[in-house]
Amino acid sequence: MVNLNIIIDYIRKLSQDDKDTLYSSQIFTVSILKIFDDSTIRLIFDLLLTAPSIKSLQKNEEIKNSLKILLRLQLIVKRGANIYLNDKFRDSFFQGIENPNIKEYFEKVEKISNNDLIFDCNKFDDILNFLVSKENINLNNNIIDVLIQSKLINDHKDITNNGFEFLLKPKYEQYWYLVISALKYYCNDEKKQIKNFMSLMELSNLSSEFVYKFINQVDKNFYTFLNELGIIYSISEKFLKQDKFVLENLFVIKHNLFVKHDTEKSRYILIETNFKVYAYTSSTYEKSIIQLFTEIHQTLPNLIKGNLTEESLSNAFSKGVTSQQIINFIKTYSLFGDIPDTVINQIEIWESKRKRIKILPGYLYSNFLNLVDYQKFVKFCASKDCIIDRDDERRMVIIKTEYNEIVKEYTKKQISK
Repeated sequence: MVNLNIIIDYIRKLSQDDKDTLYSSQIFTVSILKIFDDSTIRLIFDLLLTAPSIKSLQKNEEIKNSLKILLRLQLIVKRGANIYLNDKFRDSFFQGIENPNIKEYFEKVEKISNNDLIFDCNKFDDILNFLVSKENINLNNNIIDVLIQSKLINDHKDITNNGFEFLLKPKYEQYWYLVISALKYYCNDEKKQIKNFMSLMELSNLSSEFVYKFINQVDKNFYTFLNELGIIYSISEKFLKQDKFVLENLFVIKHNLFVKHDTEKSRYILIETNFKVYAYTSSTYEKSIIQLFTEIHQTLPNLIKGNLTEESLSNAFSKGVTSQQIINFIKTYSLFGDIPDTVINQIEIWESKRKRIKILPGYLYSNFLNLVDYQKFVKFCASKDCIIDRDDERRMVIIKTEYNEIVKEYTKKQISK
């Protein structure tokens, strides 16, 4: 189970015709279960055979959340006082269960051994390192184009605020973010998008133990991107067909998008109740992420030490990162799978404190000689709706910058009289 909002949002925004196409696909209806939690999957199976009343379902908080998800996807409909599964989805799902080995886009060629192919296992890490350093990494233009299109970097290849937010996502969310972005970039026609999205669903059912070939047309650029991302490994082989050697494009599965890979091996962060941070890593990427919200005091080959401070967190907030994203990131990679409540509370307090403070440029007018001049000035500025703030007791007014010339001219003509 992955339960990714990015997939749900993508499907939700499709036109009704495109949704109908997806919900009529046997491969899609069976594969899409992988994004749901156990409660939602149980509800779908219940709805295959029954039509429970809304009242009976709303008593269970867990079910209420599942209903919201299915409603967003238009997988359920209300008829009278009861809930029904979408008819197209229901019929297609039954057919998919009856035909578990259905193939539309790919066909198995042969079994491979672990020694047959040598993979470059660092492709995705190279992308992450490029985002944080931009140096000494030769990324394919396909990757660069998608990073720019998805606004993770700008035209100068500098990381954006969206890029900083992206870096704090779990890896499986990062994969899907890039895949959906590439799908929209290379398949600008929705019909083409739907076809390639359904091929992704079938791709998720394939085994990494076999070599596969394409039996239906997919977007070449999109699948080249999947290869560059490290999801598949493309190979070409010559086969003898009708006394002629034919070159066929084959591939092997390297990374299953629907598998939420175990993070136990990648836990490397320790945070104490006194806000001290220890990150046991030699990865340039991981060190850069820690530096995003931590004040670093010492850097060693396999360890960085620092502190969470209001200033270091404010620096992260200024880049568009939220307290919840930082907390989720630390929890994901914490050595003990959690962080002290005092640390969580303080991070949230620092963010809320920042939200209470607004900085606006303006011009200060003060030192009025008498109350009458001050009142005239305030009345004029109020008529122009240009007052940011004022202090009547101290006869001080702050006005918006764009009105300064008008106010200055008024002051010269009226108050100087």
